Amino acid sequence: MRALWKSRIVVGKALGELLFVEFCALIVMVGIEAGMGGEIDSPGETSRWVSMILAAVNGTVIAAVAARLLVKALPNWRNILLPRHVVLIMAVVPTLFFSLRLAALWVILHEVVELFRWYRRERPAERALVDLQHRPARALVYSFLGVIAVGTLLLMFPVASSGKVVGPLDALFTAVSAACVTGLVTLDTAVAWSPFGQAVILALVQLGGLGIMVISAAMALAFGYHLTPTYDASVRGVFDEPSVEELRQLLKDVVFWTLGIELVGALCLFLRFVNLMPWDEAIISAVFHAISAFCNAGFSLYSDSLTRFAEDPYVNVILVALIFLGGLGFGVLMGLRRAALERSRKFLSIHVKLVLLSSTVLLVGGALLYFFFEYDHSLADLSLSGKMFASVLQSATTRTAGFNSVDLELMSPVTTLFMIILMLIGASPGSTGGGVKTTTVVLIFLSVKAFLTERPNLEIMGRRIPPGMVLRAMALMGAATFVYVTGLAWLLFVEEGDFLPLAFEAASALGTTGLSLGVTPTLSVGGKLIVIALMFAGRIGPLTLVAAMGARHRRSPLIQLPEGRVLIG
Repeated sequence: MRALWKSRIVVGKALGELLFVEFCALIVMVGIEAGMGGEIDSPGETSRWVSMILAAVNGTVIAAVAARLLVKALPNWRNILLPRHVVLIMAVVPTLFFSLRLAALWVILHEVVELFRWYRRERPAERALVDLQHRPARALVYSFLGVIAVGTLLLMFPVASSGKVVGPLDALFTAVSAACVTGLVTLDTAVAWSPFGQAVILALVQLGGLGIMVISAAMALAFGYHLTPTYDASVRGVFDEPSVEELRQLLKDVVFWTLGIELVGALCLFLRFVNLMPWDEAIISAVFHAISAFCNAGFSLYSDSLTRFAEDPYVNVILVALIFLGGLGFGVLMGLRRAALERSRKFLSIHVKLVLLSSTVLLVGGALLYFFFEYDHSLADLSLSGKMFASVLQSATTRTAGFNSVDLELMSPVTTLFMIILMLIGASPGSTGGGVKTTTVVLIFLSVKAFLTERPNLEIMGRRIPPGMVLRAMALMGAATFVYVTGLAWLLFVEEGDFLPLAFEAASALGTTGLSLGVTPTLSVGGKLIVIALMFAGRIGPLTLVAAMGARHRRSPLIQLPEGRVLIG
């Protein structure tokens, strides 16, 4: 009998039938969740029967997976001790005591990982997969598209909305805004979405903040896979790391320290929120706003964003710190950590120093400009300390964070213009923010300065910047300018409104900022689609989009054409 159970034929047949039962149960479960949504838990005889059926279906899914694991363990009991199976057991067993639906969700996540592993094992030469591995730009684009598609589907479920079911366009807009860590919303996050919908938005923000490329690389390393040379070089370019071993350790540090910073931020916010609201609401609000701030997303659980905390120094300081750290870039954070632990400045590279200097100048300069121009406008109703805190917060949040503690519609036109410039500049490379990046603007400024002073090379802090980096910065600025002007032109053509609010909206979308002058909820279908395209382009990056759609074969660098001179200026 034991030999019969160890037979590959018997085991394979049993696994196939259990997989079929699990698949059918999953289809029924998704159908019930999508069809009933929040009505499942509402009082009534029908809801009670539906809840019983859903519980039975969830139990079937869990039982089918448990039976498959037992069948796999029959030939060799060590098969059940694989890390992914142990993690599943540790997650499901405690969850069964208080939520069968959550336990089923852990099982579904485990099955997604299993499906991915099966695909890699059974189809290693699949053309599309090979193309993704060797074309990281396309991999980044397709990964974001996949996350947005899943997020849109989940947000369309009735369980995701607190009232009327959200339509496909608004669900797509919210999913793109969350995955691209923008924060523009057509629906009030605090009112339109249920706790499940808000959890989906927060998950999309976290994935978008870390970046799909970084997460996939970290997961690949965690599962023991090796990065392809092209993919490895692309990820290493984000962190500026010279060694593959250092890169692997750094990727682990990215996930660990990101979650650690968000946890510390959530704890600090909770200590303040618990004095203002019930403790359970304080926990949810602290976690949500800590992740949203560090990821530079700008989503808030309050309809007025952060205006209720405009004069709260504690909340303002914590949020500004989270926004500032999230906008520095992972490589800068790791360089600062190493410099602090080793007590050595050798880890403070030219990139780290340049990012710290430019970010600080933009933060302080933006706060001073906002305080000066808005003293009698949007800041008029605040005390002097409140005006100072609001100015610093608005300076930090303008460069891609998206929160607001004052009414932006009361701003003067000159402040609106300065905010458009700050939104287009954005955060720093490798960070959770968007924009053309601080270092890009600094390199272009230094190149202009070098030209005016007739210097042959671009120099800063005792270092010479290679001409290729300057050319890349100019190309990125040119591509971003083209995308912004094109998107704004289409937005002006489609929408009926003043120029400045629409220009502000286009800059907020492309810079993945999330600030608005009240235009977003009033956009037409065409306007929403244009803003969606700008948010996606702003997060992926104009050059990444060009590279993703580029030709396979390029001219060899060894081939040099004759020079041609063109008059300039």
